[in-house]
Amino acid sequence: MSAPAPVPPPSAPTPAPFRLSAAQLGLIASNFLMWGGFFAVIPLVTVHFSGSVAGGGLGWSAASVGAVLGLRQLTQQGLTVFGGRGRTAGGRNR
Repeated sequence: MSAPAPVPPPSAPTPAPFRLSAAQLGLIASNFLMWGGFFAVIPLVTVHFSGSVAGGGLGWSAASVGAVLGLRQLTQQGLTVFGGRGRTAGGRNR
């Protein structure tokens, strides 16, 4: 008499396909529009600030426009470290 054939082990279940919810898709679309809008506005601000006064611009030099945009970048990105430190020191770190 021969031995019974071995039973193969059960296979692992296949994972469900990855799908984003409507809320997640909305957040991604909103983030993309804000990001794209930012990169559309900065050149327009530059052209407006440095354009001729007769053409509706402010007539600033390129150096002054660069300084203003650099200051904006510093205040938006650079000062967040100090804001985070102040919030942590105040006991609100969550």
